[in-house]
Amino acid sequence: MVAGMEVLMFVTQEAQFQNG
Repeated sequence: MVAGMEVLMFVTQEAQFQNG
């Protein structure tokens, strides 16, 4: 499921952005 992978990457990027 590519959609799931894309969502995971999006969440990870958001978390990294919030972390700084």
